[in-house]
Amino acid sequence: MTTTLIQEVDALQQKIAASAAAHGSVEWYLKNHLDEFAAAAPAGGSYLENAARALMRFCTESMDWDTPLYREAIAIAERGLRLAKG
Repeated sequence: MTTTLIQEVDALQQKIAASAAAHGSVEWYLKNHLDEFAAAAPAGGSYLENAARALMRFCTESMDWDTPLYREAIAIAERGLRLAKG
């Protein structure tokens, strides 16, 4: 399950890279959060839970909720939380 989650993160990161996100943009910050999330995913447990919560918080506070990018990122974070909690 973690492998699939990391593949989803990689796919979203590729979309962000293809858009050539400017340094300091929402997309740039999202990519940084996704990097941290992907690094925490293999460890699972509280590491993954904390990274998923940080990703959710960033998305909710900084992104437009009516965009596909927001929905994809939130879906990844939600799957991470479910995986972390077993």
